[in-house]
Amino acid sequence: MKEKNIRVLPNSQGQPVLRRGKDAMLHCLSEEGCYTVSEKASGRKADGRLNFAQVAAGTGLQPGFFTLVNGANGLFANVYVQQGSHEEAGHIRLTQVIQDLVQAQPGDEVLLCRRQEASFGKIRMQSIENVKEEDINIPCNALPEDYFSLFSLFELYNPLTQDALILRARHIRRDSRLKEGEIRLTGRQRALLGENVPARLTLSQWNSAKASLTPEGFRALEEAYDAEEKGYILRQAAGKMPYQEKEGLRKAIRECFGEQLVLRPVLTSFKTERKKPLLTRFSDFFVGKSILSLCCRRPHRCDETADIVRMTEDNMHYMGLESMDRVVLRYKNRQTVCHVLPMENEAFDAENKACLPQLSIGVPVHVRHRLGIYDLQSAVKVERDTGFLFRKSINEQLLPLLLALLSLSFFDGLTFWQSLLIVTAMSLVFMYMALSGRRSAWRKWKKERK
Repeated sequence: MKEKNIRVLPNSQGQPVLRRGKDAMLHCLSEEGCYTVSEKASGRKADGRLNFAQVAAGTGLQPGFFTLVNGANGLFANVYVQQGSHEEAGHIRLTQVIQDLVQAQPGDEVLLCRRQEASFGKIRMQSIENVKEEDINIPCNALPEDYFSLFSLFELYNPLTQDALILRARHIRRDSRLKEGEIRLTGRQRALLGENVPARLTLSQWNSAKASLTPEGFRALEEAYDAEEKGYILRQAAGKMPYQEKEGLRKAIRECFGEQLVLRPVLTSFKTERKKPLLTRFSDFFVGKSILSLCCRRPHRCDETADIVRMTEDNMHYMGLESMDRVVLRYKNRQTVCHVLPMENEAFDAENKACLPQLSIGVPVHVRHRLGIYDLQSAVKVERDTGFLFRKSINEQLLPLLLALLSLSFFDGLTFWQSLLIVTAMSLVFMYMALSGRRSAWRKWKKERK
């Protein structure tokens, strides 16, 4: 999918409008303010976020995600904005990555905009008949109906944990039985979104919790978090906690900070749809697809300069992968190819905050940049590279077998074209049979998962 034709430009009334080419346009953004880019670039946050911006305190902007637009060229980026005590009024401090992304220079004017989104405060478990799918259920009137035909991708985001999940429009079901503010998710989707347990709490959040919670509720936070320089960090992932301890912690966090999910369209997917090449469809048919959503995390330290990602052995078996096989990573409308190796728990834990390895994939920083991931709290789609596995199977199994067939006297007396036709037909049959193990393994794992 191409995103170079997508821009945010003003209409005749001066309002920011999403445009694709000359004809397609949509008014889905509201301007929150105009700012001048500061001379000094901002550093990254403590959690490694690079899509970060700071504005002067007292502007009235609540911390959160905004769409930052360079009005001069229409380029835009998704940024997390916070108030800073050292910023001048009317100025905004951007990281160098965001400045390069929107091609903004110090002194340029940029806009902060909010896109139209739906908010959900009541998270329900997915119904039994739909739990085997990757679908989510939302009320019918949560977003305009035409959004689901105009945008191919949507982002489901937890403002408290800042974890995000990318969904295709066809995986979002409108359910008339749901009330306003309700949403249905599977247990895995809730885990990918952090189960509403933030990995870090700021000092202000900690003091707010101490003032509002009962002694018993605040004790649950004290037992789960350790103090650090700029706040408090989760001691272990929520998925590793005993059930009673996790539920007590979730209850305390819900009482103090609430629970909310936000669904919004991915602007770069406006009127775009990914189309697979014919050869990819061919290899998908013979090898069989296998896809898994995993949270993006730091890799082993030795992998930072290589195109290698790390997954648990269970997830590799689930996808029918072996060491140094290739996988396709997808995020929004971008993709890249890497080799995969099994994860070593000790080396993984040494580089990452508290998280579940079963729901994680270690991705080097340069690979994250190729995908447009500027934080460590986004989920990516991991798909085995069927073209690589197809070629690997030919090299290991089919070529020796075909050479043996060609040496038989069966082809004596046949013309060249007759021999070629027979060999081609037999090759297709043998390829399908040789790769049946990978297909059946995936289907078996998928059936067990359902």
